[in-house]
Amino acid sequence: MLNQQPSSSQRFRWGQDCPSHPDTGKNLLLANLSEAAIMVLDIKGRIINWNQGATRLYGWSALEVLGQDAHTLLYTSSETTRQKMIKQLLKEGYWQGVLMQWKRVTQDIAASEAGASILSPANRHGPTQTPGFGVAIVASHWTVQWDAQGKPIAYLVVNIDITDQYSTSTPMELNPEWGVVVTPQEEERAPLGLSETPIPSLEGLAELASHIPCAIYRCAVDADRTVEFITDGIEEISGYPATALIRNQQHRYTSLIHPEDDRRVDEAIRQAILKGEPFALEYPLIDPSGQVKWVVEQGRGICNTAGQLRWIDGAILEKTTCQQHPKQLGNSEQQMENSLERMADAFFALDRDWRFTYVNTSAEKILLKSRDSLIGRQIGDEFPRLVNGTFGKECRRAASDRVMVKFEGFEPSFGIWYSVRIYPEAEGLEVYFQDVTYRQHLELVAWERSSVEATRLDRLAAFNAAMGMLLSQPEPLSEFLSQSATTIVEHLEVTSVAIWLLNPNTDILELTGAAGHPFRWETFPKRVKRGQSIIGGIAENRRLVTGKISSFSLEIEELATDGCNLKANFAAHPLIVGEILVGVIAIYSSEFLPESVQSLLGWLSSAIALAVDRAWTREALLERREGLLFRLASQIRNSLDLDTILETAVQEIRSLLQVDRCHFIWYFPHASQPMLAVSHEARSPELPSMVCEYPPEKSIKLAARIKNLQLLRIDDINAATDLDELTHKLIADMGITSQLLLPLETRAGQLGAVVCSHSRGRKAWSDGEVEMLQAVVDQLALAIDQAELYAQTHAAALAAQTQAQQLSEALHNLKQTQSQLIQTEKMSSLGQMVAGIAHEINNPVNFITGNLVHAKNYTQDLLEIIELYQRHYPEPVGEIQEAAEDMDLDFLIGDLPKILASMEIGADRIRQIVLSLRNFSRLDEAEMKPVDIHEGIDNTLLILHNRCKPKGKDPAIEIVKNYAALPKVECYAGQLNQVFMNILANAIDALENQPAPRTITISTEIATTDNSGKPSQVTISIRDNGPGMTEDVKRRLFDPFFTTKPVGKGTGLGMSISYKIIVDKHGGTIECDSEPGNGTEFRIQIPIKQSGFAPIPRKP
Repeated sequence: MLNQQPSSSQRFRWGQDCPSHPDTGKNLLLANLSEAAIMVLDIKGRIINWNQGATRLYGWSALEVLGQDAHTLLYTSSETTRQKMIKQLLKEGYWQGVLMQWKRVTQDIAASEAGASILSPANRHGPTQTPGFGVAIVASHWTVQWDAQGKPIAYLVVNIDITDQYSTSTPMELNPEWGVVVTPQEEERAPLGLSETPIPSLEGLAELASHIPCAIYRCAVDADRTVEFITDGIEEISGYPATALIRNQQHRYTSLIHPEDDRRVDEAIRQAILKGEPFALEYPLIDPSGQVKWVVEQGRGICNTAGQLRWIDGAILEKTTCQQHPKQLGNSEQQMENSLERMADAFFALDRDWRFTYVNTSAEKILLKSRDSLIGRQIGDEFPRLVNGTFGKECRRAASDRVMVKFEGFEPSFGIWYSVRIYPEAEGLEVYFQDVTYRQHLELVAWERSSVEATRLDRLAAFNAAMGMLLSQPEPLSEFLSQSATTIVEHLEVTSVAIWLLNPNTDILELTGAAGHPFRWETFPKRVKRGQSIIGGIAENRRLVTGKISSFSLEIEELATDGCNLKANFAAHPLIVGEILVGVIAIYSSEFLPESVQSLLGWLSSAIALAVDRAWTREALLERREGLLFRLASQIRNSLDLDTILETAVQEIRSLLQVDRCHFIWYFPHASQPMLAVSHEARSPELPSMVCEYPPEKSIKLAARIKNLQLLRIDDINAATDLDELTHKLIADMGITSQLLLPLETRAGQLGAVVCSHSRGRKAWSDGEVEMLQAVVDQLALAIDQAELYAQTHAAALAAQTQAQQLSEALHNLKQTQSQLIQTEKMSSLGQMVAGIAHEINNPVNFITGNLVHAKNYTQDLLEIIELYQRHYPEPVGEIQEAAEDMDLDFLIGDLPKILASMEIGADRIRQIVLSLRNFSRLDEAEMKPVDIHEGIDNTLLILHNRCKPKGKDPAIEIVKNYAALPKVECYAGQLNQVFMNILANAIDALENQPAPRTITISTEIATTDNSGKPSQVTISIRDNGPGMTEDVKRRLFDPFFTTKPVGKGTGLGMSISYKIIVDKHGGTIECDSEPGNGTEFRIQIPIKQSGFAPIPRKP
């Protein structure tokens, strides 16, 4: 099945590398897509670009005409008429008219010789007098290309062949001036050949694309490749209208690419852009109905004069794949096959396994095999030498990199010179083969027939033109030097060229550009120290050196420069700017160097040295500007304060652009009339401040510009003719001579402007400054949005934080109250339990204590009876004697009273403990009443007595009591005892692991007296000599749930509840004094009378 593809005339191809002028690169976007003849001329009229349409119209290929004077292609020309045309062209920016021009109609050798002759002014006769040539009548449109300083740098020429129209319908005459065709009716009104025939304008070149089955586009260099412009042909290809894709209004073009291929496409384009190369690839699109369509896209990145990537231009063509049903191919397949068969170029298609799938008739003739014998066969089996050579290598590169490959070479198998174009497709490769042997033969004949000197002069002229083009283009330095070296080798017939640049930091010459190889056994040294070897010696001596060499390792003294039979084959010259050495250039030839080449070396070294110096200066300036821009953007992004953002912006912009003043204007849309106000500025110290509000009646026009987001660019206020009178007067009254205003609009709809101005003479604002400032303004708008969003978010967060804090405090208080209630309830339950236990224990203890008295009396009586028996019957019967001995009656008589006394002491001890438990719980004293503070402390100590006794090797804890004579104190006795218990228990815990002595000192005293002289408050101090506590622990001592004890041994509520009892319930104070290593002291101070505090109600 034939692989359906657009014909060669429909394919998008890039011609010769176009100059890196921003407008020229843009205008040549359609060059090779158009049927029109399009060429680019330098300012001297030499051809520097020539598209395929021009080749079809005039018969000359690009290789034949590049560098030639374009005016020699016109029929006749006078210097007067040419000057008139150029004058109008430079004045108006364009020229259009109808011209009669030469075209070549045959390519035989005689005609080629004639063609060469007509390029000289001496052979400009009538077209019928020159064999092999004819006349073309063209509608011609010329446009001037300008650089950033407003100087003309090139002409873009678009010519459309209208010969048939004039020959069939219009009587015409030949104007002897300039070869202009006029009709009798037009002679009066077209003295310079201006015709009323409509010629497409520069902006109207897109109209030419409407006749081509593709979509032409321009997109931004961003993550989405935002479409800035695209022709209507995209609707037929993708199903989406152009308006839906421009600036992503409804769809991003990249979103139409099949999800499985979008990353591949993006990476392929990115890599091509990074390498500065055009790209060609194919991928599937998904149309609105969900159907998949394959397309071919080709394009390239476009740079400005500073070498900065500005945008991407390209074309998209629909690809009808071989997977279609045969019935769907219908007539289109037949038409395609007919087109391929009519092609003069050989064409064949290979599948992914490199098998032939199609071979046209021209290919059969070149390959010397029939179509039937090749279809289905692998090309490597049929032509192994071809596949193993350059052809196979380039095929593999096209398939792996998915790029179009074009190259020329010689194939001995076929005995021809060939030119090949290889296009990668989804199903394999498409190969276009062209036999260029005849062209090579013509070039060889032309070369052999010209004299050696004439050839050298031609080469020198071509070299001068090529070097002029290189020097005029802002290429990267390494690329410029490499291209310069290649140009020297190609045009001056030398074997090799090398250029070293001096690194001032290391004093080392580093090889930066080279072409060719001087010796088979030695390459150019990459690093040369100044003063060493030939190259280093030239840098050290700073003078031209010529001679014969066999190695670069020789010293200058070893260079053979004398001898009448020696011819110089080596020349090197230092690259110097002013007094500064920047490098060395060296030329080597296997033959002797002609004097013309040696004489060029001085001019060449000066030109390259100046170019290097300019490149270094440009790179330093660009690096500084980009650094400042990056720093400004980073500071703006990192700050969320609006004042800081604006202050930073104006300061950095003024420093960046070196202007007298930079300020920021806010636009306020009031109901009556808008108002402008300057909020931030950076200025020269001698200038007055402009932080104020503009008078509304004077700034209404300027406000309208900001509202409409219109840029204001004034190089010289005195020469500004397109400025309204009101704004002109406002700016002039401020003493401003030059001004640049860039408005901005935030997403929230706020309007403002960044204004840079000069007050001391004019300043021409460059496009680079405007572009850079626009980037800063875009960053600033984003930063203002971020600041506003942060302010709103911060306010909302602050409100939420306040509310959360209030809720947190309420929750904390609730939890604390809940915990205290639980603890109080626990203590109350514990008190009830203790009181119940004490009561239950007290009853049997009383029973025991009461019976012990009787038991003691009964025992005493029995002992007295036994004593009487022993006294009156000293010799009892044997049985009694034996029983007395068995029970050890004497011991029993002595020990029984002791047992009863011990039982009495134990019962008394139990009674005291029960009394202490009752007193500690104070259930009978829940109401506030006067109590003995010392009794409460003693009862607490009694309960804790067991913890104070010695344990093993640990000595006992000594309790020291320093009690003062205290009156009874009104308090809640049970709660106060709880405070004593918490503090004393903590003191005992602190002393558990302490060495002797271990002491707890309890002191009481009367603290203050009232006006009557009677005691009013008491102080209870409890001090231990334990390890003490840190400041952090002491600060959090009374916080709820804070504890330093292990998990399960403390709740963290004891001291918090103690604090509440003393402060809230008794109106007193509790303080802690502690330092690490110095023990801890708690001081409690409470009033003796609690007149101001209501008693806690007793539970029913």
